[in-house]
Amino acid sequence: MFKKTTLGLGLSFAVSGLAFAQVDGYGSENDNLPIGTDYTNAQNDCGEGCGGGDCYGDSACRTDCDILRRCPYVSVFGGWNGLQRFEQADIGANTANANSGGFHDGTIAGFAIGSQVHPQVRYELEASWRENDSNRWVVEQFANGIVTSRVTAPATGQLSSISGMANLLIDIQPRQVNCWNIYAGGGIGAVSVDGTLVSTNTYDVNDKSLAFQAILGVNKAIQRRVDLYGEYRYFSARSVSVDNTTSGLSLGDFDYSTNNLLFGVRFRR
Repeated sequence: MFKKTTLGLGLSFAVSGLAFAQVDGYGSENDNLPIGTDYTNAQNDCGEGCGGGDCYGDSACRTDCDILRRCPYVSVFGGWNGLQRFEQADIGANTANANSGGFHDGTIAGFAIGSQVHPQVRYELEASWRENDSNRWVVEQFANGIVTSRVTAPATGQLSSISGMANLLIDIQPRQVNCWNIYAGGGIGAVSVDGTLVSTNTYDVNDKSLAFQAILGVNKAIQRRVDLYGEYRYFSARSVSVDNTTSGLSLGDFDYSTNNLLFGVRFRR
């Protein structure tokens, strides 16, 4: 009776996600099992890991370790941010002129709170901050949809943004200690962009927009609960309003798109 009660409680915790993966006396070899799987029925010979030359394991007892656990984590990151495009979003045949800005490379920093809901699936909520210094402002004149002139003037000022994103990430292989893993995914959310850019005119940016991003990364689990990772992100928002405060006119919506290379550390519970 006691054994049945204990087993029932163990399975209940595994399914509800309130318990987290632990070795529980089965030996250190189980550290090589994918995070996000259940250790309740693990055997001593489960998962040889990288040290045995099998990074992702095909042990016969692997199928006994597949009961899902929700494994939360927190990550922090920072890196390079290149503002690829800041230009008027809707340019058609009847456009008289089009404005765009040029910027120096900047930085990105942020954190995320996530959960491993499957050995190869994660979701997370992420907050990021980006900044770039302006170096030029470009105005193109049009006639019948053809560019007739292009004026580039030096510019000063800074553009910064704060974004909140919900991301879904797919790990190509289940995570294991000392193993490299590639992952990909994307996210959707909102961004607030703010800044004052001074050139021949002064341009004010203070708007919020729907945003999306594509993510490609590589991860290495250096301990059972700690990962190091690097990512490329393409981040874009296409409806950031810009005002020419010198003339008192709105320039309409701008496309704000960035390339990002970042490095981070992920702590798993």
